Amino acid sequence: MFSREALAIEVGQRLRGEPVADMLNRLVRQRGAPKYLFADKGGEFTGRLVELWAYHYGVRIDFSRPGKPTDNAYIETFNGSFRANA
Repeated sequence: MFSREALAIEVGQRLRGEPVADMLNRLVRQRGAPKYLFADKGGEFTGRLVELWAYHYGVRIDFSRPGKPTDNAYIETFNGSFRANA
């Protein structure tokens, strides 16, 4: 099952893996672990900590291709709308 809900939003200048893993752990406690996590290749998702988190919960991380925002046009539209209304 896929969801288009924004379950959490972490904001920061240089977001690292630790706050991302903490936020993912909070979501797992509330909703259970997802089967897949779709992300860009930002350092907060490609670091060792999030990789270990995914391994621990059996989550497959699927990365979008660099320079291909059309890989997930929905999230790109959401991000643009979120920034415009923030």
